Amino acid sequence: MKFITLNRLSMEAVLRASLACLAPSVPFLIVRHYNSLNTGQVNIDFLFAYLVYLVAGQFIGVTFFVLVCLTEVLRIFDRVYFFSDQDLLTASGFILQVQPRIVIVTGLIVIGGISLLAYMWIRILPDRKKHRWSVLAIPVVLLFGLLFMIDTVRGFNPILKGTNARIGTHALEETLYSFTRAILWDAKMKNVTIVHTPAATDKFRNILSTGADPGTNLVVVLVESMGQLKNSSYADQEFALFDDPVLLSHYSIKEGTVPFNGGTVSGEIRELCRLRVGLRVDAALAASPNCLPDQLNARGYKTESIHGYTGKMFHRNDWHKQIGFQRSYFLEDMKSLPGYHMCYGAFGGICDADVAHHIDEELASISGTNRRVFIHWITLNSHLPISSGPAPPGPCFPGYASDVCGQLGYVAEALRSTKAIAEDIRIPATTFVIVGDHAPPYIERAKRELFVSGSVPFIVLTPKREVVAGSSSSR
Repeated sequence: MKFITLNRLSMEAVLRASLACLAPSVPFLIVRHYNSLNTGQVNIDFLFAYLVYLVAGQFIGVTFFVLVCLTEVLRIFDRVYFFSDQDLLTASGFILQVQPRIVIVTGLIVIGGISLLAYMWIRILPDRKKHRWSVLAIPVVLLFGLLFMIDTVRGFNPILKGTNARIGTHALEETLYSFTRAILWDAKMKNVTIVHTPAATDKFRNILSTGADPGTNLVVVLVESMGQLKNSSYADQEFALFDDPVLLSHYSIKEGTVPFNGGTVSGEIRELCRLRVGLRVDAALAASPNCLPDQLNARGYKTESIHGYTGKMFHRNDWHKQIGFQRSYFLEDMKSLPGYHMCYGAFGGICDADVAHHIDEELASISGTNRRVFIHWITLNSHLPISSGPAPPGPCFPGYASDVCGQLGYVAEALRSTKAIAEDIRIPATTFVIVGDHAPPYIERAKRELFVSGSVPFIVLTPKREVVAGSSSSR
């Protein structure tokens, strides 16, 4: 009878050990599935957290467990906002620039959720003082061996490098090691890895590379969260406002898509420097000969950037100068000037319509002169989450949620504002490059899947020859 009782206790301990290793991955797996974020099903770090508990006790084990949960949350943020681990670490330094309400609510949700998971994990853990080490540790070894074998069969084996087969997703994943490695890499590395990438500005850049005179001013509009809709008929409607006889009489129009990687800063560097980098904009990037501001400075252009949010965000006020912008306008430069109003969303800043008016007046002021300008405009109001107030009118397709329609409305407002500048008869010949920075980072799977993963749309308005050759009055 005594043997049977001990056996039952051992079985209960094995079950508790298995649950302690597997159960914590379940809520994160559900969240990732809900967000359409494909990563491994079981975080191996939870197995290690259990082993730490066995060796070092409950306090250290739970501390390790909490760290793993935190890195799971950060990894989800990574995937939602198209960041790398290094990007997320860099972005965390700017968290005070986000609206306090969003930071506080998000922080409370994360702290509350992790605390609940830690409490439940403590309740699951077998008592390490009542059972033999072999009883408590064998389930971990068996689980790891099984999951490792599944990954090997699928072609994911990290040691053997596997085969070319890729069936489903990894059975195993880890987060704590990768984030620790990212922290060490961030502290050690002084430069970024530079990779060239296609950009919507390539046509204009190609003209410069030949030594020819582009003959026009240049306005690059990087539209916040303007993604490529998967439904092709819906996607065609987004740029339908440019299919205007008056506009077409003055501009040749080219539409297309370019790949994106990362957030808004990555989109900027893609279009300005034709480079693929994250948030680490440093000396290696500043020294690149591919950046448009420097190239156009050499051609005698006046170069300026303009963004409705603070220049402190991601240190734009520093690196915009490093890549050649002679003048930059940010929230701190415009908020006290007449004619500029505040719009509120995730980032409260100058309304896009007011920035568009600034650009229009800037172009009109050089009409009839020999001066040329290059203006780089990063829009703001379509950043998620959008303002809770009424959104501007825009495309709202069947089955689309109200917040998706609202976000598309803010994108449409930026497009309408740019079209209005192009139609202004006061401005001299100007090329307009309008392109998305990245797809909208919705949390919900259904909303993310409305947009193409990995590419954004662009449209380029190029003045026709007779417009370039003629005076502004010919428009």
